[in-house]
Amino acid sequence: FISDKKSYLIAFGLDNGEIEFYTWNIEDGFVKYASIENRFSHHLTIKRLSFRKLTEKINENKNGENFFYLASCSDDSSVRLFKINY
Repeated sequence: FISDKKSYLIAFGLDNGEIEFYTWNIEDGFVKYASIENRFSHHLTIKRLSFRKLTEKINENKNGENFFYLASCSDDSSVRLFKINY
């Protein structure tokens, strides 16, 4: 849940190794937010995605931007960890 935007962030792992992000809220429904091409993620089907559990404190980098971590694993036997700013 992205509280300042009052929407949920949802990640989908695709058969071609790409990862797509969508936001969802009551007013707009699903809106494509971003994607990670398979040249940066995986080459085969993505099997699992997991967001890092957020604590009470929002993750914030030195520039004051918020970020989260996403881990993914695939049929290509690789595991990737992404740090994504929003």
